[in-house]
Amino acid sequence: MSSIKDTFLQASPREQLLVVLGGGAALVVLLFVVFLMPMQAKAKLQKRNADRVLVERQEVKELASALLGQQQNPSSAGSGSLVDMLNRTLPKYELQMEDFQPNGNTDAKVRIAKADLNKVLAWLNELENVENVQIKEFSASAGPETGTAVANLRLHRE
Repeated sequence: MSSIKDTFLQASPREQLLVVLGGGAALVVLLFVVFLMPMQAKAKLQKRNADRVLVERQEVKELASALLGQQQNPSSAGSGSLVDMLNRTLPKYELQMEDFQPNGNTDAKVRIAKADLNKVLAWLNELENVENVQIKEFSASAGPETGTAVANLRLHRE
């Protein structure tokens, strides 16, 4: 260590200044790499998480307001015949019945073809959670066109 100190003290003042400034610059770069870059990455991750939480919060608010609206206006959800309910809910999800076989006023077999499976599942969620319809049977298979599905259902409504 003393040989480094001796070498430094024997150098000209200009060289000493360059060594001190170079060391200071290296220290600043080291601090940036070790501390600031990871902190920036954490801040970006936290911002993404916060944005995601805000989106989820907004979705929950919308679902809650829709649920409260349905509870305050029960005449639209959970009432009427099964056929009326199907005719009211299917267009919301851009779905069309290909076959419908009623069994009284409370049971029916329904076939939906050429449908996006995600839309069918969203519709089924509404049937069970909003319209109080029980899904007794459900089967889905690949549709005739790419990205489509054929769904067969047996529904029951009290």
